[in-house]
Amino acid sequence: CTDSCDFSKPLGKSRYRFRDMNEFTDDLKWWCTEAKRVHVWNYTMNFRYFMHAFPNIYCLKPDLETFLDCGVTEVLEQGVASPHQAGMALKTYLIGHLLWDPRQPIEPLLDRFYRGYYADPHAFSHQWANLYHTLHHRLLPQHKNVLLFHKTGSQLFHLFQDASNRA
Repeated sequence: CTDSCDFSKPLGKSRYRFRDMNEFTDDLKWWCTEAKRVHVWNYTMNFRYFMHAFPNIYCLKPDLETFLDCGVTEVLEQGVASPHQAGMALKTYLIGHLLWDPRQPIEPLLDRFYRGYYADPHAFSHQWANLYHTLHHRLLPQHKNVLLFHKTGSQLFHLFQDASNRA
C-alpha cells in the first residue's frame, strides 16, 4: 500500500519515507523478489481535501512505470467516483490508457483528451492544468512565496476569463 507516500510526486521521488526509512521503491523491489504476485493499491486522489483538484496527472505515468520496473503484477488505481471532483474525467482517461501501456508518452494523451472533452478551449484547459500543477508543486508545499502564489493564481483567473469570453 502506498499510503505513506506523497502522491503529488512520482513515487520514486516521494519526499516521505516508508517504514524503517527505506525508499518505497526499495521495499517494492524486495517484495517483488519475495512474492510471485504483488498487487499495489495506489491512491490517485487526496483524501484530506477530497473535493479539491489534486494535480498529480504527471505522476500517473512514472508511478505505473515504477510498478512495472519493480515487477508488480497487478495495480488498482483508486480515484473518486464523484463527478464533482475536479479533474476526475482527465484522470480516469489517463489511467485507462496508461494501464494498457505505461510507456506511452503522456502529452499526446493529454492533447487528445482536451480536444475531445473541451473541444474549442483546448489551449485554455491545457494551460490551466499546467499552471495549476506548477502552483501546487512549487508553491504550496513551501508556504513561503505568497507573491508568486498570487501571480500564478492571477494567471489562472485570466485563463478562465479568456475561455469564458470565447464561449
